[in-house]
Amino acid sequence: VEAARKATGDRGITASLTGPSVFPFPPQKIKFCAKMASVLFLRLPLTLLLPLLLLAIPASPTCSSYQSVAPDKVENQWRALSDDVITRRGHVAVALNDDQILLYGGIEKANARNQVANDPSPYVYSRSTGQGSKHSYTSFDGTPSARFGHAAWKWLNSTYFYSGFTQDYTNDLWRIDLPGFTVNQNATFRQVNSTASSPVPVKCYGGTASVLWQSNAMQVVMTFGGTGEGAVNLDAVQLLLLTDGSDSGVCGASQIGSGETCGDYVAVRTDTVAFWATADTSSSVSSPLPRTGHASVTPTGSLCTYVFGGTTTTGDLFGDLWRLCPETNPANPSSYWGGGFSGSKKNFLWKAITPNSTFVPTARYGHIMHELVVGRFLVHGGSGAWPDLFMSKEAEYDIEMNVWVEPDLGVSDNLRYHGGTVTPSGELVFFGGEGIYGNVASVFQTNYTSSRCGAGFAQIYCADTISVVCEPCQPGFFSSAGDYVCSECPSGSFSTDVSSIECTMCLKGEYGDGSVGGTSAGHCLKCPTGKASDVEGAPGLADCAQCPGGTFSGLGAWNCTDCDAGFYSAAEASVCSSCLAGTFSAAASASCSACSAGKISALDEATACTNCVAGRYSGGGASTCVDCIPGTFSSSDASSSCDDCVAG
Repeated sequence: VEAARKATGDRGITASLTGPSVFPFPPQKIKFCAKMASVLFLRLPLTLLLPLLLLAIPASPTCSSYQSVAPDKVENQWRALSDDVITRRGHVAVALNDDQILLYGGIEKANARNQVANDPSPYVYSRSTGQGSKHSYTSFDGTPSARFGHAAWKWLNSTYFYSGFTQDYTNDLWRIDLPGFTVNQNATFRQVNSTASSPVPVKCYGGTASVLWQSNAMQVVMTFGGTGEGAVNLDAVQLLLLTDGSDSGVCGASQIGSGETCGDYVAVRTDTVAFWATADTSSSVSSPLPRTGHASVTPTGSLCTYVFGGTTTTGDLFGDLWRLCPETNPANPSSYWGGGFSGSKKNFLWKAITPNSTFVPTARYGHIMHELVVGRFLVHGGSGAWPDLFMSKEAEYDIEMNVWVEPDLGVSDNLRYHGGTVTPSGELVFFGGEGIYGNVASVFQTNYTSSRCGAGFAQIYCADTISVVCEPCQPGFFSSAGDYVCSECPSGSFSTDVSSIECTMCLKGEYGDGSVGGTSAGHCLKCPTGKASDVEGAPGLADCAQCPGGTFSGLGAWNCTDCDAGFYSAAEASVCSSCLAGTFSAAASASCSACSAGKISALDEATACTNCVAGRYSGGGASTCVDCIPGTFSSSDASSSCDDCVAG
């Protein structure tokens, strides 16, 4: 082309060419393009020539051709349940079990700060009946003030709630047990007191609390943000260590009902003791601005908390995502935090998360956020900028891929400040909230467990389609359902097909050649003679065990075969050898034994020795018996020598 340009002085025709419609040449006919170059291409300017050349290059498969992820379950849509519940917003919801859900606090009327009155009764909703009711309670430690904007979580069989707004900002911590007693079924409130050395927690509402770690002996909780005294948003991170105390509560006549005794009010659990600390995040490169109305979640198996959204006191919205992790990741959290939050144990680092996805959820506050599948969390509802003041929009964040996706869960109410919880079986249920026309009593649930790829595919984010797609595993690779990468077949296995869900194991008597990602049975080698492997998928030659003496094996054997009687073998033998005349062997012998004196084996491969008859004898290892010479005799069989005759 360059030579042609020089020859023509770069003179060319002026034309508008649009690829194949003007000059068709399918990618498989590259030779055709080369022939046409002598006819037409030499007269084209280089600027027109290059696009045509690019058309001749076959396109590589792109992620846009991959199939979309499929839901784990069929019923992923929101389903409306009975709305026989109290109408409120700013409350909390905690699943007690798969059926019962505890609702506590909240505001009953729109534009009112606290219309839950002075009734702090816990409210229990039953999913099986679709009905709810206030639950009777007994308190030995006083009664918490009704409130909204508090945070709640669960430890063992108890529900805890912290802070909130009553008629003022609060920082008290309470525990609800339901039932609270071994006999009486009343709920009970226990105030959780802090140790003497514990700092005083901040007073606020609208903050979040996330469980970092827990065992039967202790629980570590992290709180963040909220609106504090003076209507100032906070960016404080607090750490809370909970342990059980020894106080079972004091039963008095004023607490028990008519005809009951204190024996009916034996607490199911002793009191809980709290130790607070302020986390040190000063080493963070950056940190989130103070906020309220955000949501947080700590994924299963992680010590990191994710925070999304929120608002300022002036109404500015946040759509950012942050992660907060311990500066030191403790190998044993129980021993690490068991002594409290001293020194570096309270050092945490913020990190702003920049997702790989083009889609990001609408900035919002007053939403809920829960982990439904390990490593992924779902955001629902909240209040965004006009016209999204009340939303039902969902977004799901995948930690492994660092992407937001927009799932389709169907229709639910447009809400903010609703209470959500996840049941032990994985159902997300939310209650009430503030809608366009005021507070509602709606109840919705979904068993949405994220969409994921099936086995034989890797789940990846496709920028071309702005969605999560399933990339087929190539030969030599495999995957299980929901995997983010296809794994190489280990040595001792292979896969020949695209989208393999497992690797084919090398047969017994074979071993892997040491390479990974095998695409054919050629990566399986036969165990050499004298060795055997009785397992499938043996990764290497070392897995072919040496045959012991008295056995043998041929090429590719999966077990060692015993030598027959009359034969023997040393270790790692490919065949058994014959025992020579004068020797014998039993089956599976590593060597031949010499016939003892008085016995012989006349032929090779003897399985036993025979006795020399009377009048004959033999020494050890003999193949023939010898006659006694004149003047000697042997009177019995199996003689090893002849005796001299007595004179006379």
